[in-house]
Amino acid sequence: MWRTLLLLTLLSVCLAGTSSGWTYLIRPDGSGDFPNIQAAVTAAHAGDIIELADGTFTGNGNRDVSYLGKGITIRSRSGDPTRCVIDCEGSAQGSHRGFLFTHSEGSSAALEGVTVARAYSIWGGGIHCMGPTVSPRITNCIFTGNASPGSEGGGICTESDAFPLITNCVFYGNSAACGGGLSVTNGMGTAGPTVVGCTFYDNYASSDGGGVRL
Repeated sequence: MWRTLLLLTLLSVCLAGTSSGWTYLIRPDGSGDFPNIQAAVTAAHAGDIIELADGTFTGNGNRDVSYLGKGITIRSRSGDPTRCVIDCEGSAQGSHRGFLFTHSEGSSAALEGVTVARAYSIWGGGIHCMGPTVSPRITNCIFTGNASPGSEGGGICTESDAFPLITNCVFYGNSAACGGGLSVTNGMGTAGPTVVGCTFYDNYASSDGGGVRL
């Protein structure tokens, strides 16, 4: 009897460990479990966590990161966005953004505790959320120095039925034609992000909505 109970206990522990997913560590110098963030996302499965070590992430694979429709979490290991920076190094000569949620990612997709800086791209410099059922959770992040020239959403742009939950984030020093910090545009559908406990300051728009454009 006790052997049967022991086997059942071990089996339940193993199943619980499997359902919770794997945690991978990515380092700015490429020495982690994968050479860059996108490589980790490509290999990850639903429920996995990609933790970013403190430092500044640059270059291909560490910018223009697509979640590829996966319910995964990307977060700083320290939980301090000032210590974990995604430097997109975008410019008029080379357009780059931080992250893309464009493959029907739901609320199980999350970005937590990072800074997204120096993105330069139309329709969402720092982050672009677009498409039916797109509803990621973006928490405790900083968006600064991002630009969407002649377009919308220097920090974040949501459109076409995207419903992200944006919580406790800071937007400053971002710029766009509309919505320097955050732009909500209907496109062909209805975009409706939920924004809770966020701070907007020193953002700029050449047309309307320096902080937020609805």
